[in-house]
Amino acid sequence: MRGCAPAAGSRWKAALAGALTLTTLALSTLATSTPALAADASLFEEGSSLLQGYSVSGGLFAEMGGGELSGWKYNHGLSPVSMGFRYYERNGFISGTIAAIAVMLGGAAAASGPKSTQSWESGGYRYTRTTYYSPAERAAMTAATASAAAGLFGSANQSFDLQIYSRQIGGNSEGFRMNMMLWGLPFADGSGMFDLGFGWASVRSAIGEDGKFLISKYAYVGMPLRLSYAFGPVVAYGHFDWNWFGHSRDKEFNSMQVKGSTTTALNSEFPWRFGAQAAVLGRVYAEAAVTTPELQSRRLS
Repeated sequence: MRGCAPAAGSRWKAALAGALTLTTLALSTLATSTPALAADASLFEEGSSLLQGYSVSGGLFAEMGGGELSGWKYNHGLSPVSMGFRYYERNGFISGTIAAIAVMLGGAAAASGPKSTQSWESGGYRYTRTTYYSPAERAAMTAATASAAAGLFGSANQSFDLQIYSRQIGGNSEGFRMNMMLWGLPFADGSGMFDLGFGWASVRSAIGEDGKFLISKYAYVGMPLRLSYAFGPVVAYGHFDWNWFGHSRDKEFNSMQVKGSTTTALNSEFPWRFGAQAAVLGRVYAEAAVTTPELQSRRLS
């Protein structure tokens, strides 16, 4: 079937049979503003520095198993292997900059647009009266917009996470997943962090084996929430993507279509991810996690 990548080899089958979705980010370069610990713990970066300090990393990732990119909801046996490039920034400026630009554009459009519009008919004619904001009102709206944008740009503890899925790198998926964490709330003297923001994703996967084919399309627009806590050099976290599409009954986001030997699954789940992060020598960043497409599904595949 055109467009469907061949199934992974037997070494992947053994991993998939473990009923776990494993997400790994390895061999990423890391830049951090917090120096590595000296003496007895010089090998690993202090875990809290990954939450409180500035760090940026880029590297390859791999995902395998029956997560939100698979046809698990429809009991389909095939599961894609997904690979790509990931860029992650903590306590930087990308998320705040994107949000500030969006607010500025929206505010400018609102200030230049009509304040009110009235329509009526009289004598066989239809009349429309449009009222625009006064110069003083536009100035006040512009000032309020600038203040909101500045607050987003300088938001403390923001982070940016972008994953680009590519078949050129390997696997069966293509698309993107982006989470902009705009607000971070530290606790436990900086050892813990609660993050929330906005996220988007669109990932398409295709896989075939033994004459059967699966095409899955995952769509996500919503709010990511993450709870992190540093245990020595390791940061453990729980991450939830509140997918607003998952509440929709529209078949464009949640449905299954079967044509011959090909199954097309349209998914908009609420995935959970539980994992750990660590930085070695302040330069190598590693992350591993298990995910479940929906917590109430009682599945880790």
